[in-house]
Amino acid sequence: VASQICDEIAVMQKGRIVERGPPSQIFLDPQSAYTRELVAAIPGEQPGSTRPVAANG
Repeated sequence: VASQICDEIAVMQKGRIVERGPPSQIFLDPQSAYTRELVAAIPGEQPGSTRPVAANG
């Protein structure tokens, strides 16, 4: 949903912004390790995945 309605997304970890940018950057080329974990945890984005994966942090 966020990728469809937002012009910019900020990813926060422990109250701090760790990455900010347009949805295409956040979802297709995340720079932060935490953002990569969050994107990997999106249900249905991983082949054969039926359950969400928890992100650390």
